[in-house]
Amino acid sequence: MNTQYTPRTRRIFLLIVILMFILTACTQKTAPQDSNISMKGNQFTNSSSREGYEPIAIVNHISDGSMDSMDNWFTNPNNRVSSAHFGVSRAGEIHQYVDIHRMAWANGLSEEGILRAEAEIVRDRPKINPNLYTVSIEYEGTDGDLTKEQFEASVWLHRYIQSEVRRIWGKEIILDEQHVIGHNQIDPLRRPDDPGPKFPWERLYHVLKNGSSSPSTG
Repeated sequence: MNTQYTPRTRRIFLLIVILMFILTACTQKTAPQDSNISMKGNQFTNSSSREGYEPIAIVNHISDGSMDSMDNWFTNPNNRVSSAHFGVSRAGEIHQYVDIHRMAWANGLSEEGILRAEAEIVRDRPKINPNLYTVSIEYEGTDGDLTKEQFEASVWLHRYIQSEVRRIWGKEIILDEQHVIGHNQIDPLRRPDDPGPKFPWERLYHVLKNGSSSPSTG
């Protein structure tokens, strides 16, 4: 049977297809744009696929510089060596450079370097690049002595990352000493003072373990 479609029928069919496409796009698991975070990454920001791995740890770093220098470096076309997911300024501003779905270039190690890591979570994965299963936070500053605003932003950000990993992968990052670590625990040879001698580890762990608030998105 030769079915003839009128122009009106074709338009109705096309409209149905478009509506189905819009409905599908609206129901996808897309990341909300949180008002506490400013997106700063660009087409030059280094990142790679996680290759199927899920984030299980958060790694804290010190930038050894200003927030402006961090923004400039992580968006510089001449930077072909490093990046981070987030940066936290001394004023408590949070900048995002790499989508959490992807791997930032912050904690890479050779197989030999992995064996020297102090963090058990790294040594237990001797042939896996730590970048594949970590989320990285950089802090403006030089010694890890966080301002009040910076510390509060850090607490909020750790919980936000935890909630995003739960939302996207259905997994839980435990906010304890084994899963919230410093770069020095991954690479003690090359980064022995990262995130700095004054980084408030004890206070951070206490608040993360005992606090009851959770990040809001909007």
